[in-house]
Amino acid sequence: LRSQRRAGFERGHAEGLIEGVRKGRTEGAREARAKMVRQILLSRGIEVSAEFPADAAAFSAAAEDVLLAAALACADEADFIRAVVSTGFQADC
Repeated sequence: LRSQRRAGFERGHAEGLIEGVRKGRTEGAREARAKMVRQILLSRGIEVSAEFPADAAAFSAAAEDVLLAAALACADEADFIRAVVSTGFQADC
């Protein structure tokens, strides 16, 4: 019984580590994409709010080419968000 508990603990621990790494990578990618877009918008003279990005899920789900195209074509922060959301986060915008 002790060895079964230990094996269960080790299996659960390993699964937890894998999930933690996956979650960390997802959050890191989202933050990197948000930073990239923020810098593009600021370099174009477009001010962004302190809450940007308001829709953080868009930065996880959207392809980078969608984010870049929206950042380069938008007139303001709201226009950027509309452009990303209107693509349905697909790479074929």
